[in-house]
Amino acid sequence: MNSATTLLPETEVWSRSDAELVEDVAATLKLRAQIDALLLRQLAEVDSRGIPTRRGCPSTRAWLRSAHRIAPSEASALVRTALSLRDDLPAVGAALAAGELSLAQAQVCVHAIADLPAETSVAKKPEAEATMIESARSFDPVLLTRIGRRLAEIIDPEGVQARDEKPDRDREDDAYRSRELTLSPNSGGPGGTLRAKLDAIGYATVSAYLTAATAPQVQFQDGSENLDVGDTRTIGQRRHDALIEALRQSLAAGGLPSAGGVKPRIVITIPWTALRDRTGAGRLADGIELSPTLTRQIADDAEIVPVWLSPTGIPVDVGRTHRLFGGRIRTALEVRDRGCAWPGCDRPSWNQAHHIRPWLGGGKTDLNNGVLLCLFHHHEIERGDWTVTIRGGRAWFTPPRWIDEQQKPILNLLHHPPPRE
Repeated sequence: MNSATTLLPETEVWSRSDAELVEDVAATLKLRAQIDALLLRQLAEVDSRGIPTRRGCPSTRAWLRSAHRIAPSEASALVRTALSLRDDLPAVGAALAAGELSLAQAQVCVHAIADLPAETSVAKKPEAEATMIESARSFDPVLLTRIGRRLAEIIDPEGVQARDEKPDRDREDDAYRSRELTLSPNSGGPGGTLRAKLDAIGYATVSAYLTAATAPQVQFQDGSENLDVGDTRTIGQRRHDALIEALRQSLAAGGLPSAGGVKPRIVITIPWTALRDRTGAGRLADGIELSPTLTRQIADDAEIVPVWLSPTGIPVDVGRTHRLFGGRIRTALEVRDRGCAWPGCDRPSWNQAHHIRPWLGGGKTDLNNGVLLCLFHHHEIERGDWTVTIRGGRAWFTPPRWIDEQQKPILNLLHHPPPRE
């Protein structure tokens, strides 16, 4: 067999016109599929002759890895595809040899047909092949995989219905009976683990909320500054924050059932020196210590009862229960800020209301001392690097010097047009 390089054009690609280059790519992909088909036929023959065993390898897969440095997963896929096309799926093999589908598509066909229910009639296999080959002319491997999952329904809908021994309602009842949620604190530290097994409605509800809640992306549009305030959270972190945000809003709304006549609330014990000096940590009722930053942030959320402690740790006073920015004030904040007020954030109006001057430090719960922030940017503002002021009915954010030496206040232009000069 001649070297494969003799099949390639010698003309430099840079000299080809656009139309020629497009044709060349199509021709090369077809050639690639034909070469893959040839390789699979060769591997099937190597396997049938037992060549790897005579060369000291236990299998064709091991021989490919040893002699040709092919990764184990790829070697396994090649051998499986080669044997399947030779023994079971000649039409798929012929389509690959003709360059009508790619190796990846052929492998999807192999998996889809192999995964057909055992009860599927042998007479249906040619129809299954034809269905997958025809679908491969329109769909890439990812979409073709979706077709493959429904292959049994496509070629044998009556058989699928007959084999469905357990009605959907029974499966839904099983999911409902097995629903559970566990909450476990981390040993020796803050935080914990939430695990849940959801029924059908529960899953659909949580999925719908998290899909909507994590959709907005932070995109900075200042028009004059180049500040890095992007949201770098992973999708898992965004889901976590969205779920906590929903629970905090529910606590703040006060509509949850009471336990022993007391509405759900967060209790924080705060040393008197922390109140006086605005430093130091607080503790939750279960003894978990909080950083000063998190203490201030929780004080801006939901419904809390601060318990002031003497230097020896004895409770000396119980502060007022505070439900933050409800009713008309909350509505006014939503009308004014229209969403997270942080520059560049496009999260809508279901955000947390933040006290510009901390409530623990005497800050009022009013329009001039409040600003809407999403959970991510609420955490950022509590770090203390940025500051926010209300001026002209808008929230202006001042970046730290390490971001902007001039510390020029900026607006969120996604919710409001730039102010007139």
